[in-house]
Amino acid sequence: MPGRYTFHDLLREHARTTAEAEETEETRHTALTRLLDHFLRTTCAAMDVLLPEGRRRRPQPPPPATAPVPLTTAAQATHWLEAERPNLVATAVHAAERGIPAYTARLATALHHYLDVHAHHQDARTLHTHAAEACRRAGDTSGEARALTDLGRLHAHQGRHPEALAALGRALAHYRETGERAGEARVLNHLGDLHRRQGRPEEADRHYRGALALFREAGVEVGEAASLAGIGLVLEQQARYEDALAHLDQALRLYRTLGYHRGEATTLDRLGVVHRRLGHHEAALAHHRQALRLHQEHNHRAYDCETHNGLGEAARSLGEPALALASHTTALTLAAEVGNRPEEARAAQGLAHAHHALGDPAQARHHARRALAHYTALGLQAPPELEELHELL
Repeated sequence: MPGRYTFHDLLREHARTTAEAEETEETRHTALTRLLDHFLRTTCAAMDVLLPEGRRRRPQPPPPATAPVPLTTAAQATHWLEAERPNLVATAVHAAERGIPAYTARLATALHHYLDVHAHHQDARTLHTHAAEACRRAGDTSGEARALTDLGRLHAHQGRHPEALAALGRALAHYRETGERAGEARVLNHLGDLHRRQGRPEEADRHYRGALALFREAGVEVGEAASLAGIGLVLEQQARYEDALAHLDQALRLYRTLGYHRGEATTLDRLGVVHRRLGHHEAALAHHRQALRLHQEHNHRAYDCETHNGLGEAARSLGEPALALASHTTALTLAAEVGNRPEEARAAQGLAHAHHALGDPAQARHHARRALAHYTALGLQAPPELEELHELL
């Protein structure tokens, strides 16, 4: 890559041993701190370009001691983050091991959104795990709570529900201990997601509404939008479709006002599902297509699979099984790539229905079994079409 260089392993080792032999511990620590500050400051600058509405949650970086990297466009910010991502994760782990937990925790917070939407899940798991442990050793309760919240959300997104519940439970206890209401609300929202996916709508609704009250009290509008969307999804599960539309429309307006594109896109997907339930099949398809355009414009790689599944379900409702087959096939590939096990299950379910409609009972049975196996492994409450899966078998 132009302008970037790497050391040969022997040269790197020689530089390390020479520095240890010829430089004092204080000098080496000063150099390391300067590098860490540069990485943190530039990461925050890149995220300010990509997600300006998230500034209030990001750490305040130190004043520059070196010339800043010029990042003024989304393309420049994304390019820098992608090029430096291995170095960012490596320095965060090194800082945690060297007793500098504040840097690890702050970088994990700053990078959370980027790693999420670009599906760098292994890097996120490494980063948040080290941040949580480093903060725990240092007695930084707030920092540990933030890292556990992000780690719990990652576990939930990938279908590791027991691990998610454990991490989120610890984070909730920490936030209540420190009195950080916005942090408590974020955890309640994630717990709402977890309970909803596991088929406990009443429990999910209680968590979402608790989060909504706290977000409104703290004036965190993006959190308020997420809570409203969550309540809308619970109402959809309960077949209260008009009420679901009202809550999701409120969330969509808030996200658009804030310019929060990922939230806007995921809410459009959810509106598409509700419109399909109401028999508004063309409207459902239109909402999913809007969502896909936003995800692709802003490179939300981790969320494309949900949209393709929505497109497939809308196409099947419109009597277009070939289009449904193509959409669910794409969704299955993408979900496997990013490790989204719930969406893999949903895609397999969609493929079973598509093959059945296209007159291929063997493939329909194959994918139906695959979907049921996924749902069983995840411990998820399967969607309303589950009875149809059993019929296919």
